[in-house]
Amino acid sequence: MRDELGRILSHPLFRSSKRYPNLLRHIVERTLEGRASELKERTLGIEVFGRGANYDTNLDPIVRISVCEIRKRIGQYYQEAGHRGELHIELPLGSYVAEFHAVTPADAPAHTDVGGREPRNGTTAPGRLPWQIAIAAICLMLATVLAWQKPWAPPTSLDRFWSPVISSPNPVTLCVGHTDLSSVANPSSVPRLSVALPDVTALSSVVGLLSVKGKRCIIKGGSSTTLADLRNGPAVLIGAYNNDWTMRLKGQMRFTFESSGADRYIRDGQNASRTWSDPAVPVRELTQDYALISRVEDPTTGQVVVIAGGIHNYGTIAAGEFLSDSKYMDAVAARAPAGWWRKNVQLVIGTRVINGSSAPPSLLAAHFW
Repeated sequence: MRDELGRILSHPLFRSSKRYPNLLRHIVERTLEGRASELKERTLGIEVFGRGANYDTNLDPIVRISVCEIRKRIGQYYQEAGHRGELHIELPLGSYVAEFHAVTPADAPAHTDVGGREPRNGTTAPGRLPWQIAIAAICLMLATVLAWQKPWAPPTSLDRFWSPVISSPNPVTLCVGHTDLSSVANPSSVPRLSVALPDVTALSSVVGLLSVKGKRCIIKGGSSTTLADLRNGPAVLIGAYNNDWTMRLKGQMRFTFESSGADRYIRDGQNASRTWSDPAVPVRELTQDYALISRVEDPTTGQVVVIAGGIHNYGTIAAGEFLSDSKYMDAVAARAPAGWWRKNVQLVIGTRVINGSSAPPSLLAAHFW
């Protein structure tokens, strides 16, 4: 594992930096030493970046930002063909503890040891054989026990998408956008904290799924949701243009909600000519709507955030349906890279509008990093 760490840190992705190698080395060493409980944001800020004992992690999110960048660079490192067969070091979303994954035989290059290096003269590399035998014996024992007991069904694609949220020990904050009063004929007749019915529909889809998984939910309106709420655990943001927390995160994404005058659209930050937008017609005449689903780690809060919002109401309803039905997430998994559920995810979906109702959603674009 330390050999693999050395290979990563000697790569140009890390070699030209001082901050990221120091933090990654510290995290890996503490994990290997059995001191994972010490890998907290404040502790890392003090021990790695020399911050004072009482520094404000909200005002100085250097640890969260650095870990996000490390995840991105590690992903780029293992995308290179020469490194795919190596033991993988990963920093899962929502955690500062390193994980180590041996590649499967199908993925590993032929005739290499677990470090991805060619053995000499056809022999196993020195010091590797006992480790491999021990791992093989443990795997065989576990396989025998599990084949007999069968304690669970394999996780579905939907389970994997939601796994960073479900696995958190803290409750989920569901932040719902408020009604856009500019579109209401008599704004004074609408309560200040009104929530649109389509947002409630999407919310109910998500709450239903999380409840089945035994996850406790705290539901709040956008204006009553604080940064402290979002730092307390994973969050789900419902709505786009009517939810300030959704719009705050757009600068970190490839796909973002944008507006120009009265026009609203979803933009691809890597292809300026690629957008998804509705024609400039009244909402009641729409025949197509689009939505954006994101599951990312917010560097400001250090927590996993799921976003589900449409350009209009139909898209938001479709996003809620997409996030609660396995068949849609199976379509995502079919075009996703290996280990996609441990990455940040963005999905652009579309839905036809028929007689004022949204049709089943379809996946239009996906991005993983």
